[in-house]
Amino acid sequence: MDKPSLAIIGAGKLGSTLALALTQKGYRLSGLSDSDPARLEETARAVKPAVSDSDSWAATRGAEIVILAVPDDSIKAVSDHLASRQALAKGQILCHCSGFLPSSALVANKMLGASIASMHPLASFSRCLSPWERYQGIYFGIEGDAMALVRLRPLIESLDCSTVDILPFRKNLYHLSSVMASNYLVALLYVAGQMMETTVVEKKKTEAMLQALAGTVMANLGENGLESSLSGPIERGDVQTVSGHLDALKKDFPQGTELYKALGKVMLRISKQRNSQEREWEGLVKLLG
Repeated sequence: MDKPSLAIIGAGKLGSTLALALTQKGYRLSGLSDSDPARLEETARAVKPAVSDSDSWAATRGAEIVILAVPDDSIKAVSDHLASRQALAKGQILCHCSGFLPSSALVANKMLGASIASMHPLASFSRCLSPWERYQGIYFGIEGDAMALVRLRPLIESLDCSTVDILPFRKNLYHLSSVMASNYLVALLYVAGQMMETTVVEKKKTEAMLQALAGTVMANLGENGLESSLSGPIERGDVQTVSGHLDALKKDFPQGTELYKALGKVMLRISKQRNSQEREWEGLVKLLG
């Protein structure tokens, strides 16, 4: 089956990376649009779309599938603009890449006959035009019209990725879970780095040290799963060590105390489930409040 022609609205970190990956997979990019002229020009040079225009309407003409890779707060405005110009009609597909908003945010175009959906890549995109090799194997959360999903699944699979159906009325929790596992992980490592910098002579090595450590954790997760990958003083039931951590926080890093305790309670709950008869947990319960 011939690959459908595509238009991508939004040439930011996600949009430009998708545009590059899909053109490399043999898809024809009939249109590309972005409100930032410099970003649009940079991505257009890399992917060579048939049309490159700041007006999303101009970029969508002739596309079988139109992908909105714009910020969540802009999705409805862009969708409504396309609807006002009657850019899409029956047989065409409009999807957005938000993990938070349901596909119904595009309803103005559905009323004109287009099929609507959402396809959210469960990954962290930190820069424009990233090589797709680092994203092979990720999941896309999808929901929307049946016809749209039939066309989107092969597109996602061509990127060597998998799809998972998302309940549209639970997307707020789906996205919250994603943010906790990605953005909050960065914030946690940032806090850990601030602590580590006070202990090492060569401060420039701090980030590399924590990245290497986090890499071993991710490898363990892949091999053993979440609960079986937990290690450290709470999992071992080391009351003295945890008490020492809290003393150090109180003295040198008081702003980290509540974070340590909150995450410690989660680790304690997991540890108790796995080793309910093998540890003395009461001392840790008292320390963590």
